[in-house]
Amino acid sequence: MKRRWPYLFWGGVLFCFFLFPLLLLDVGLETMLETRSQVNKKAAYLKLDKKIEKITRYSNSKFYYHALLKKIFEIAHKTPEPLAYLKDALEHLNKRNPGTFSFVVWDKSGNIDETLTDEKGYRYIIRTIHDVFKAVVKDTHENYPGNPETLDLVSKRLNLIRTYLGGFLVPEKLNLPLMAGNLAECVLAGAKSDKAYFWYSIGDELSLFAFINDSAINSLDYLKKLVDGVNRNSTDKEFPVRYGFMDVFEKNSKNNKIIPEIRVALAKFENYSHKNLETDNYLIQVKLFTPASRVFCYINKEYLNIDSSAAYNTVMTLVLLILILIGTLVYYLVFKKSSFFSIRWKLALLFVYANGLPLLILGFTGYEYMSQMRSLLVDSSYEDIYGLFEDFDNKFENIKAEYANELNKLIDELNAKNNVYGEKELQKIFDLAGKLNAQDCFISNSEFKYSKRNNRKGTVFLEAIFKDLIDYLAIKDYSPQHIFKLAKPGIDDSGKMFAFQKVVLHKFLNKMRRITSEKMAQDNFEYYWNLLGNFENKAFKHGVAVIWQIESLQEEYLKKNISDISNNFAQIKCFARIISNGASYIKTGKTFELEQSLDVLLRQAVNLSEIRQEEVTYEGKRYLAYGTVGKILDKVAFVGLFPLDKIESVINDVLLKLVIFALLSIILVSGIALGLSNQFMDPVSEIQKGVVAIAKQNFRHRIPINSEDEFGLLGNAFNTAIESLEELEVAKTVQENLFPQENLNKNKLKVFGRSVTMTRLGGDYFDYFELDDLNVGILMGDVSGHGVPAALVMAAAKASVIMAKTERETPEELLLKIHECIRALNKMKIRRMMTTLYLSVDTQTGMYKIANAGHCYPVIVKKGGNETRFVEFEGSMPLGVVKKAKLETKEDVFNPGDIMFLYTDGIIEAANTDGESLGFNGFSELLKKSYNENIELYYEALFGAYKDWSPTSSDDLTLVIIKYD
Repeated sequence: MKRRWPYLFWGGVLFCFFLFPLLLLDVGLETMLETRSQVNKKAAYLKLDKKIEKITRYSNSKFYYHALLKKIFEIAHKTPEPLAYLKDALEHLNKRNPGTFSFVVWDKSGNIDETLTDEKGYRYIIRTIHDVFKAVVKDTHENYPGNPETLDLVSKRLNLIRTYLGGFLVPEKLNLPLMAGNLAECVLAGAKSDKAYFWYSIGDELSLFAFINDSAINSLDYLKKLVDGVNRNSTDKEFPVRYGFMDVFEKNSKNNKIIPEIRVALAKFENYSHKNLETDNYLIQVKLFTPASRVFCYINKEYLNIDSSAAYNTVMTLVLLILILIGTLVYYLVFKKSSFFSIRWKLALLFVYANGLPLLILGFTGYEYMSQMRSLLVDSSYEDIYGLFEDFDNKFENIKAEYANELNKLIDELNAKNNVYGEKELQKIFDLAGKLNAQDCFISNSEFKYSKRNNRKGTVFLEAIFKDLIDYLAIKDYSPQHIFKLAKPGIDDSGKMFAFQKVVLHKFLNKMRRITSEKMAQDNFEYYWNLLGNFENKAFKHGVAVIWQIESLQEEYLKKNISDISNNFAQIKCFARIISNGASYIKTGKTFELEQSLDVLLRQAVNLSEIRQEEVTYEGKRYLAYGTVGKILDKVAFVGLFPLDKIESVINDVLLKLVIFALLSIILVSGIALGLSNQFMDPVSEIQKGVVAIAKQNFRHRIPINSEDEFGLLGNAFNTAIESLEELEVAKTVQENLFPQENLNKNKLKVFGRSVTMTRLGGDYFDYFELDDLNVGILMGDVSGHGVPAALVMAAAKASVIMAKTERETPEELLLKIHECIRALNKMKIRRMMTTLYLSVDTQTGMYKIANAGHCYPVIVKKGGNETRFVEFEGSMPLGVVKKAKLETKEDVFNPGDIMFLYTDGIIEAANTDGESLGFNGFSELLKKSYNENIELYYEALFGAYKDWSPTSSDDLTLVIIKYD
């Protein structure tokens, strides 16, 4: 071939051993590097997201000034001389923010420090304000978040302190500077620009109060100072992030300081709202700060490992040099006629090199597989956390049902005691409501007299509802005028009013004895409704309403059950935060002190409703984080942390297995290459000599037999074939003797086989034999071509079957043995392929397993002969075609009376006198027409029908008939 087709030969060598590996490496390396680049880029954006939180958490200017003043106050409180420090700090603050603040400072005794206080009058009021603030601080610390509007001192002094603080002051907001996290802020005071807002903090050593100018609160100047301060104090050299902000409506130098390349990218945010932006030199993250302003942080790409082009060029250059070196060595050591490299080492080198391609593919696909697996595991972890929270969220209804059951039980007991409802009995309801942490409890009778647990206003509606409900259930007339006072505008007809009233009362009846959510005015509450009285006689005395704030009920549920959700099988750490007051709950209970990373996550969950972060650090460990707001627990934000080491453990296990597999593959292929080369060369050489002798018609040549393995058996078969070649008729007889000489009858199974060759030597082969007391094996094969080569391959296949005593029990293993034999013959230039089909059958149960290598589909004729079914295979190839056999196996069971036909393609391809092939459909029809329960008679009828169809057929015809009774 090299002499006749040198260019084609060397072109094939160049493509197979150099261009194809290079192309494969190019595609795989580019994909791998691009994947790594995307992973690194994603990680960089996650870091930017964490960094920009330094700015975005101060999007509320009232919170910014609160945090600024609180920081100064805390540092002052920790210094040995707090007032001295505070003096310097306030001077510096006023210098940087002229006209923004005016301060009042009290010492630890509550006396005004005149040197640090800007206000020179109102001393009595200022001392009173200190007392009020101190009371609010105490209430907040003891009963977070507290209820300042209920404090006696606040109620008594509210008008007085309003004269100084401002007329806009709402007592419920007095605790705002004391709230947890981002819930804290400055308090709106009044209309005066210089005293629009105030802030305070009361400590053991000193107390601080500040008015904040309205223009400072409503201006974004603080943002510029914040950005400048963060940029100035940044010390991270490994990930040097810079910060900036942009005013959408600003045309002056504020925006002109932005790098032009970044300013162009920021325009994409305005058009498409993509928070993650990229330019040639920077990665940028943008956040909406206010409707008119944007904050962003960015990092130069030179600090990140995301440029895949440089790594690609380096690796490809190195690989190209290595391939050139390998090509040169291969050319001189393998293809040149030199004794330096024996054929054994050439084979070993070829095996190892060929094994490198699958390993290369394995490496790239393994990398992609691990990336995809990590994504799947991450998504699965998010789903685990979400499922945990969803289950916890759904169980909130349980506590409502539990509380309702307790109230129902008590009221049922009172109703069973002859309608006696004295003060003692009613007090039991009040006591139980208090035990269940209800905000209010109302008990109203039909004369509009009512009792209440707390001093709550606005009970007229409840009184009217209970009065009308009791009247309605007692079937009384709706005549009192107060009913019509509740009518909607436009309802002036008593009939229409009555109908409207019935609808309202029916809604209340549907909610009796349950806790349901109701909106009264602007507030949402959970209400429990019931009646005291005799339901059978329709004699009702009182209506009962128990009321909870939704936040309070949800927080009570968290207190009781937070430890349960934290004790989960997946080791997910769970955290929750009450949105309204900032109280956080962990496994051990309520807390206001959380690590900053966790505090940020909870705050983002509140703001965004759902967050996902692939890496956060908590208590020194790495976690995957998922946060959301409950659907039923809509006043609670949740965050779950899934240990990243569990995900990485799975990925590392896969990586370890891939590495071990690659090493074992190299070792195994190297050993097999050397072992096979040693084992094959001598027998192959002898067989080659025998083939040469046959070509010279030297039929006296014999192959020496030195072993009893497959090659020894092959040598014997070869020698037998040579002996038979002196007389082809004798050879034909020998070939026929290789077929089973008798039918096989075993338990419920009968097997019959016949082979008719149209030439003196054919390539059709069948065999059947017992495997054990229950199982039999049945083989059918068809060697391509006719004559001596086909007969030799058929004989070699027979030898392999005889030798493979243990492999015969498993169809695919037997076919692999035959494949190895045929491949060995191919190397001796006896190039033939063989379609093969082998099945093992349980003769008692009819269970069978079949393996196919490109052979014609078996066909099953059902009992009675009216139905046929082909057992189809897809994707198998004849033995000897490719290096690695491509087989297909199936398992099934015979039904009583089933007859299976194994056949060669001669009958399918048989043509009639018009040149029309019989085909599978025609064969199926012949099987139906020739049907006979006796399989030998069936064969005779079928063969006769075949000859009638194609009298001049020249192809071999082999049939094996299997019947299961």
